[in-house]
Amino acid sequence: MGWFEAGATEAFDFDTPITDNLTLYAKWGEIIVGWDFENTNTTTARTASHGIAANAAMLVEAVGAGGYTTPTGTTTGTYSISTTGWEVEVGVDTKYWIAPFSTVGYKNITLISSYQMSSNTGPRDFKLQYSFDATDWVDVDGGSITVTNNWTGGVLADLPLPAELENQAIVLLRWVVTSTTSANGSMIGRTGTSRLDEVYIGGYPIN
Repeated sequence: MGWFEAGATEAFDFDTPITDNLTLYAKWGEIIVGWDFENTNTTTARTASHGIAANAAMLVEAVGAGGYTTPTGTTTGTYSISTTGWEVEVGVDTKYWIAPFSTVGYKNITLISSYQMSSNTGPRDFKLQYSFDATDWVDVDGGSITVTNNWTGGVLADLPLPAELENQAIVLLRWVVTSTTSANGSMIGRTGTSRLDEVYIGGYPIN
């Protein structure tokens, strides 16, 4: 996944000095795991819908938030996953969406997409982090997210994930609330909602 020179098997290193015209080609590799949330059963909706066999039962969860619903997704006629209960009572970095998955046998891991939307009193500010033990969390470069009350603001796309995530039995990725500010600029409310949709993670098989 990423940008490649013609015939190359490794993604182009953008730190390489460019001294002449250069043509790069986008390649997407394989989807390792993905959630499209296309089900009104909230457990089924949160179970991986795409990816390798090792990730077939992987479940997205909202930690610290309320019950799940499946409102309209990024396009009409589709679904997303949503919860309430995002008000910050014990400090930021305590409520988050979390997605577990395996990357065994894969390299060049990329977050192909994730879409977030909040109601007016839902959380505005998130950041993407990863962990291997659910205790020590590390920020992902480029993973700051400002969510709005539509699907256009809170989007991450084609985001390379750290090399440490390659060939791992379990990786945890989370979208964690980082402030008390809501989508409309006030305080996050108890009934404010956060929605998540179209989460896809990809990579290339290790030869």
